[in-house]
Parts: sequence; C-alpha cells; structure tokens
Amino acid sequence: MTPPFVLGRDDSTLTERLYGIGWMAVSVAGLTAQGAIVKHLSDEFSSPTLLLFRSVFIIALILPFALWRGRRSWRPSNLGSHFVRSLYGFGTLICYFYAIAMLPLADAIALSFTRPIWAIIIAAIVLKEALTGRRISATVLGFIGILFIAGPQGTFQPATLVALLGAVFAGFSIIAIKQLASVDPIEKIILYFALFTGALSIVPAAFSWTTPDASFEILMLFAASVAALVGQLGMALAARRAPISTIVPMDFMRVPAAAVAGFLFFSETPTIGLLLGTAIVLLSNFLAVGNGSRRLRTRNGPVG
Repeated sequence: MTPPFVLGRDDSTLTERLYGIGWMAVSVAGLTAQGAIVKHLSDEFSSPTLLLFRSVFIIALILPFALWRGRRSWRPSNLGSHFVRSLYGFGTLICYFYAIAMLPLADAIALSFTRPIWAIIIAAIVLKEALTGRRISATVLGFIGILFIAGPQGTFQPATLVALLGAVFAGFSIIAIKQLASVDPIEKIILYFALFTGALSIVPAAFSWTTPDASFEILMLFAASVAALVGQLGMALAARRAPISTIVPMDFMRVPAAAVAGFLFFSETPTIGLLLGTAIVLLSNFLAVGNGSRRLRTRNGPVG
C-alpha cells in the first residue's frame, strides 16, 4: 500500500501546505485551551493525575469512533512504534503540566516552543527533510518572537530545565506522529497514545491522587480532554498534509493565543512585547509558506 506521503520527500503543493497550516491552527486552539484549563486545575491535581484523567476521557471519546470505522482503526499493529511515540508524549506532557504548574504561564509556554527547533533538526536527520536556510530562519525568527511575547524574567528555576526537557521530548514526538501517520489512521494513533499514556500514569498518579470533589472539577477535566483531543487531531492531520518544517512554525501562534486566554480568564494585560512578538511570529510563518510557493512558481508557473 502506498502511504499518503513519502517520508523524506518535500514535494507537497502549496494547497497541501495551506491545509497543513489550517489544521495546525485547529491544533493551536485545542492545545491552548488545554493549557489554560490545566493551569486552573494544577492547584488541586498532580501532573500524573491530570494525565490519567485526560487519557481515560480521550479513550471514552475516541474508542466508539474507532470501533465504528472498522478493524483497521483499532486492531493491534505497530505496537512498538506506538509505545515509543507514547513514551515521548508521556515525557512531553508530564514535563509540560509540571512547568505550567510551577512557572508563570507565559514562561512555561515560551520554553516549550524551543521544540520546533528540535523537530526541524530531527526531521532533517530522521526523515531527510531539507534543512534550508529559509526554514532555519523561519524557526529562529519565530522563537525570537516568542521571547518578545513572553518577556522572560531571566530568573532560573529548576522547573525551567523540566520545561526544556519536555520540549526535547516533544520534538521527537512530532516526528513519531508523522511516521505513524503514513501507515495508521489518525484515530488509531490517538487511541493507542491514550491507552499507553494512561497505563504509564497509573502508578505515579496513585502516589499523588486527588479525587474530584465537585461535578465542576469533573467537567473541567473532561473539557481539558476534549481540547487535547482536538489538538491531537489537528496536529496529526497537519502532519499528513505538509512537511514538519512548514507546520511547526505555525505552532508558535499558541503563545499569542495563550496571551488572549490569559487576558480573558486570568486578568493578564497584553504588552507591547505581545504585539511586536506576534508580528514576528506571523513573519516566520510567511517565510515557511513562501518557500513552497516559490518552488511551485518555478515548477508549474505562477500560482494564483
């Protein structure tokens, strides 16, 4: 069976790149909502407990759809690859949830955004995607924009290292998702990720367990799970349609999105750094998309 894309090649059309960026925007919205809810719940629940609830709710949401879609959506296969991806994702989420709980929200998210740099480098090594100067510039420029937006204070905390470690795990996780998406349907990738991360969370959650004491807390845990599911679906669909080096700069938009959420729900006032950083982030995305547009004009004539 021919996979929907060939790993290692970078021959996607401009339309495919735009679809990929659109799905990444959906992922941004979902993961931003998840971060805000986790920040709200972190005073009551430990990171493993939050991850366990997240996994249970996602399984409940995705399993009926996988069963309806047929055996290919749920039958065991490539379990080793799914488990490795889940290990990366488990490390990413545990570190991310901990950083959100221990650091200012903007700092935690800014540190997590070193992951596109790791993902592009890993994609060049593992998937043989071209590591061009334009792509490096787009990624570095986006990270500079993140620094303006977050306005880091320069004070070192142990949680800073945890956040950076989570970013490295995330870089590997993005690559693993792209590899799995070439052979397995998206719902299967999400289902096995939830199953494995839930299993990995049981023991640490047992040592730090907090039982939800109100229906509102259960509703919030469920909402975080729905937001996470939307984020995963968006990222998986984006990975199917466009190269890693095109879609990851779009993920930088989570920081301005988080700034808006912070203003609405946590009374955080937007700064000049937010406005300037957002402009830089948008420029980095333009550079990433423009690379594909220029190649298409050369190969097929003017576009549009």
